[in-house]
Amino acid sequence: MNPLISVIVPCYNQAQYLDECLQSVLNQTYTDWECIIVNDGSPDHTEEVAKKWLEKDNRFRYIYKENGGLSSARNAGIREAKGEWIQFLDSDDKINTISFELLTKIIAEKKVEIIGFSYLVNENNKLSKDITLTIFDNVVNGKTYIEKSFFFLTMACVYLYSKKLLIENNIKFKEGLIHEDDYFNFSLFKHVKSIINIETPLYYYTKNSNSLTLSKNIDHIEKRISSYFILIRLLFSLDYLDQNFIFRKSNAYFRNIIILLKITAENNSQNLIFLLKKTIYLKKKYNLKYPIFSFKDLIKSFFFIFSTKIYINLIKN
Repeated sequence: MNPLISVIVPCYNQAQYLDECLQSVLNQTYTDWECIIVNDGSPDHTEEVAKKWLEKDNRFRYIYKENGGLSSARNAGIREAKGEWIQFLDSDDKINTISFELLTKIIAEKKVEIIGFSYLVNENNKLSKDITLTIFDNVVNGKTYIEKSFFFLTMACVYLYSKKLLIENNIKFKEGLIHEDDYFNFSLFKHVKSIINIETPLYYYTKNSNSLTLSKNIDHIEKRISSYFILIRLLFSLDYLDQNFIFRKSNAYFRNIIILLKITAENNSQNLIFLLKKTIYLKKKYNLKYPIFSFKDLIKSFFFIFSTKIYINLIKN
């Protein structure tokens, strides 16, 4: 009997992309799937678009919920999913027509819990930048997968997950967090006994203007900083990962925090002092390294610890 794949499509203010997204699911050469459209309280015409797809094919299902964010919408989809396998699909993205046919063949052959795959970036309706995951010749466990990957891709949409794996280990997306995929996968991979990657690009990720606008929003930037705080604490709480990896990844998050603090300073954020103090605390607690690429950075690193006022003036300029 063919396994059922549950596709979870969270929607918020992306109605203009939804038809193409759902068409890519309907076009699958593999037919044993269900697609759960989760309307996360979207104020646009998402519901109108979604209900047309319910009429086209009874494999599409629709859920409306109050707005709670991407993590909340995905968790709602997981709860409703009837399939043995979970595929996350953002509403402005698409999947390759052969995705499920190819992935189910690998499931039958390799008996794995997760399959990772490469993806293409869709920018201005042009597919480019083939993002290829580290390819392993054999099935590996979650710890080996993370530590041996040249680049560990945390993006949830480029993995097909065993639902049993998620349910048995009570893995959910952390609500209210940006970079929720990082938290989800770092928490999950502790329990993964078998994962394999394939080089074939099966996912089409769309860059759009909404993402660019959001990236400059000061509230969004402050939430990103707070999310990095949570992710650093998570990494140091994980006992299954190599300490060298934890320090490398935490310092990468820390570099991002420093970059974002500069933006908050330039925008005279009222929360800057609070965020800066938390950043200093994390640096001291986990012995994180201030990113130094120039003599000016060296000066900043000194005042970062010893004078908040001077540091803020430096990063504003």
